[in-house]
Amino acid sequence: CDGCVTFLMPLQIKVLEPYEENGFLGAFYAFFSRVGYAVGYLVGLGIPIDLHPTYYWYFIFGLPLITAVIQLLMIFFIYTHDTPKSLMIKHSIEECKQSLSRIYSSPERVSAEFESTRKIVNRIEGEVAYRKLFSGRYRCALLVGCLIHACYVLNGYFGLVYFSTKIFMMSGNLTVRGAVLSSAFLGVFDLVGIVVYACLNDRFGKKTFLIVGAVGMLVINITIAISLHWTNALLIYLLCLYVLLSSVSFGPTVWTYCSEILPSTGVSVTTGTYWVLHALYSFSFLYIVQAVELTGFFIINSGICLFALLFVLFVVKETKGNRDIENKVLFVSEERKLKIMNKFERKSSVTYSQILF
Repeated sequence: CDGCVTFLMPLQIKVLEPYEENGFLGAFYAFFSRVGYAVGYLVGLGIPIDLHPTYYWYFIFGLPLITAVIQLLMIFFIYTHDTPKSLMIKHSIEECKQSLSRIYSSPERVSAEFESTRKIVNRIEGEVAYRKLFSGRYRCALLVGCLIHACYVLNGYFGLVYFSTKIFMMSGNLTVRGAVLSSAFLGVFDLVGIVVYACLNDRFGKKTFLIVGAVGMLVINITIAISLHWTNALLIYLLCLYVLLSSVSFGPTVWTYCSEILPSTGVSVTTGTYWVLHALYSFSFLYIVQAVELTGFFIINSGICLFALLFVLFVVKETKGNRDIENKVLFVSEERKLKIMNKFERKSSVTYSQILF
């Protein structure tokens, strides 16, 4: 179920978010997912350490049940409107226009977006079959989407978030209660990172944040790996900064970036890659840490962050200021890009320039 949500949300955000606000709703979604992490940490502070495992599981499954019921009620009574694209597919023309009018205030903009939606539904741009994802047009973009998810999953962030209490205990300086409290601090810095991203993303763009995050995490990993030979006192402060940098860069970016450069079928492939790597990483994390110890773990993270930095610098392309169709052909040759753009604009008297401006 969680996998379905992580697949659908970037697509839903892409459909509903105006082009000029690109990235804000993605950060909004990431922010509330981090609120969930923070609430989990705070709930953990309230659970007695010596609680019997039978009652412990009541907390684990009982609290998510409450949020699931809230979500279900909101879907039935608040978010009752379908997306413009879905309404166009159902030939609900007036409802489609009404849905667009809730997103855009200008009648001219509503008309332009309506025409754009009509073109897409009529397969002028169209949905893409899975077999076509590996063709020349989408192959590079698909590889970039999968690799950016891999950098996010494997850079150590999830290991620190999921097993932070265990890591703090392994450092030898904290009690169980102190380790849980330190984990709660990680949740606070997680939220701060998302807020910073939401406020500044439109100004600097996704690639800039990815570079800053990769550089910062690389430096922190190296610093921790070196400092652990002498002291563990800096560990909690450096890990808080590490989580903040991840949340201001890869955390919110991977979801919106993939939905910008890929069709919905491509997003499903990158999301599947994310969950496969996520499962493997979660299951193997403690075994890896036990085998190489904390110092070795942060050295491995350093190598992954170095790869992520080089990947972002030389492969990832900025989407800030681009039109939707331009992002979809971001990783094709210039000659093919020009042909696709000309073909798209010939299909209608409304061009993407008119749609945007």
